[in-house]
Amino acid sequence: MRYLGIDYGTKRIGIAISDERGIVAFPHSVIAARRNTDRIDEIFTIIRHEKIEAIIIGFPVDFAGKERETAARVRVFAERIKKALSVPVFFENELLTTRLASKSASRGKSVDASAAALILQSYLDKKLSEKSASSQNSLISSEPRTDKGEAEIREL
Repeated sequence: MRYLGIDYGTKRIGIAISDERGIVAFPHSVIAARRNTDRIDEIFTIIRHEKIEAIIIGFPVDFAGKERETAARVRVFAERIKKALSVPVFFENELLTTRLASKSASRGKSVDASAAALILQSYLDKKLSEKSASSQNSLISSEPRTDKGEAEIREL
């Protein structure tokens, strides 16, 4: 499953894409934002070309977890994408991603695309962690415990 990560800004929109397995995020591009338009047409082109199945948008919160001033704009942008593209949209905390991206942006890639990759990678890591935890739980047998009190593990 391929994912698209978005770092939404009023001047630039950073775009990142995952690998086909949805494990690693890569900076992709930057779309220059224009006044009174959010460039959904360009995002749609990327989604169609890259066969994207879900979108992750960075959501602005502060250190206390409260929504920042730009959160309302991000929500409106997300709603427009949902309606226009019929692709699932999820939010991921974008706290400090631009600052981290500016320190580690790869050559030739914009800070905005790198920030989008950090947002997307955070989401993918959580998803992989949840999947791993679920797999681990399914390996624990419901059979009686051994005399040492350890749960028996099913063979794979």
